[in-house]
Amino acid sequence: NPALKKMITQVRERVNEGSTLADALAQHPRVFSPLFVNMTRAGESSGALEIVLERLADFTEKQVALRQKTWAAMAYPILMTFIGVGVLGFLLGYVIPTVTQIFADLKQSLPLPTLLLIAVSNMLRRFWWVGVVVIALMLLGGERYGRTVAGRLVLDRLRLVFPIFGKLGLKIAVSRFTRTLAILLNSGVPVLTALDIAKTVVNNRVLQQAIEEARDNIREGQDIAPPLRRSGLFPPLATHMMAVGEKSGKLEDMLLRVSEAFDTEVEATVQGLTSLMEPLMILLMGAVVGFIALSILLPIFQINQIVR
Repeated sequence: NPALKKMITQVRERVNEGSTLADALAQHPRVFSPLFVNMTRAGESSGALEIVLERLADFTEKQVALRQKTWAAMAYPILMTFIGVGVLGFLLGYVIPTVTQIFADLKQSLPLPTLLLIAVSNMLRRFWWVGVVVIALMLLGGERYGRTVAGRLVLDRLRLVFPIFGKLGLKIAVSRFTRTLAILLNSGVPVLTALDIAKTVVNNRVLQQAIEEARDNIREGQDIAPPLRRSGLFPPLATHMMAVGEKSGKLEDMLLRVSEAFDTEVEATVQGLTSLMEPLMILLMGAVVGFIALSILLPIFQINQIVR
């Protein structure tokens, strides 16, 4: 990777010039997040840079592995969806009009399923552009609305309450937050700074507000778990284990356990969804194709009866 090689060369040159490794990494924010920079700085200050870098490597590998497992599990359903839409579009856009013309030439009355299929086919062929325009406007409007403060809050809250996938996204966010916070605290980063950095990996403004409230509580001498529990967003398992960790003085260990527990739940949920979606998609596609086949065959059966 020439770009990465050039960047690493620049980092090495800055270190040779007397800059700290953390400051050199900070010059490339698109590659090295505040998490990397602050952990490296803490490692340099404590003399445990090697340990910190190993933790960063483990953290990155686990995040990449989880992302790959999720995408791998969802690849087949997504592929089947595209194939199904393509086949359906071909049938409605090409096959059905051809068959319809044959039936029209015979001037026979058509059964209701065939009439419905012809109506849907004609509507899609004539007004397909309306659907494209509506979808484009919705995406554009949603993207612009999401840039506003109020819009971002509304959309992020909707993401959390969306059936099935909302809980899945919440577990992923909590896992990333707790693991990041644990690694930062283990590396010697001050807790307030660690919370500011850890909230950036959540990528949900509603959850970030709950984390900011927890940070304010700590600044006032309170614990981290109560405000997260009051938010009603963080799962009880997470807040309970955080509270136990704070009381026992083993917060970092408990945070890692929370992350591992939710990583396991995410993998199980994704596998379960995949196992459920595959037969459902096959049934759905079979029902659609069966309806199309029935709509075509019924007039043919009628013609055969007339001929007899």
